[in-house]
Amino acid sequence: MPDPRDDQSELERAIARALAQGRISRRRFLRQAGRGGLITASALSLPAILAACGIKPSSSVGASGSSGSTAVTPMALPSSPAGTLNWANWPAYIDIDDTTGDYPTIKKFESETNITVTYNEDINDNEEFFGKIQPDLSAGNPTQYDLIVLTDWMIERMIRLGYLEPLDKTRIPSFDANAQDLYKDPWYDPGNVYSMAWQSGITGIGWNKKLVAQLRPAKPEITSFDDLLDPVFKGQVGMFSEMRDTMSLTLLSLGVKPADATNDDAKRAQTKLLEAANGKQFQGFYGNDYYDLLSGENLALTIAWSGDVSQMKLYDNADVEFTIPKE
Repeated sequence: MPDPRDDQSELERAIARALAQGRISRRRFLRQAGRGGLITASALSLPAILAACGIKPSSSVGASGSSGSTAVTPMALPSSPAGTLNWANWPAYIDIDDTTGDYPTIKKFESETNITVTYNEDINDNEEFFGKIQPDLSAGNPTQYDLIVLTDWMIERMIRLGYLEPLDKTRIPSFDANAQDLYKDPWYDPGNVYSMAWQSGITGIGWNKKLVAQLRPAKPEITSFDDLLDPVFKGQVGMFSEMRDTMSLTLLSLGVKPADATNDDAKRAQTKLLEAANGKQFQGFYGNDYYDLLSGENLALTIAWSGDVSQMKLYDNADVEFTIPKE
């Protein structure tokens, strides 16, 4: 009869190979492994299986989906906090103990509130995540998550569709007291009725200075969006599946401000990207799953988010840099 310890040994060998070959970073492994418990095959699946979002449509939003001037009323809450908070976030978007895989901020929150947090790094791409949760949300069904972290434009869409609950501002005075003015009364959620900023960064280019210097020794610095299209990096470049990031940066490379772009401008940007893609310039179009490819030196450069690269450089690969393109 097979010894189950053989499976465990094989799993351990597979983990060791993946870490050694850069196919999964040590930091990502710790995050996937959870809070110091047994490592199982399901804990190592990347990306994690996405579930639905536990936010019911707001009854105060009209049929058009616009809240307009209509007052919104937060849902009734218990007098004392209790229970479990189910939270969906992006990978690498919270502090982590690199030794244990614990999240210090969450542990402190749990100890101070007696609320258990189920924390899931389930968001890889705004559109991808929305596509998975939208059927339940449109049907008004209860789903898995209480709290989700999405980009500003997606928050605006979900407000317009009536998918979010208004916040009880009396329970969270620390935001108004401490947040910078930039994050108060934002365009996508006037008055912060439905949302509060979690983290803020910028889209730019993440690159491995060692690989870039090997492939282009005459110019070992990345400074421009057009560096992503340099033929010397063919097959070593990542782009974003997020249209707003990729198309906006391409428009800027053409000297066009995205907010002022015409249909002809958009077609020029599309043509520029398609010519490069058809020439096999790009290894792929990614959401947050570019993280392990860049940290593991399977990409030389890629469109990237600043928060990811700051974590990556600290925990996974000191050769990774982040550049805001000159455009």
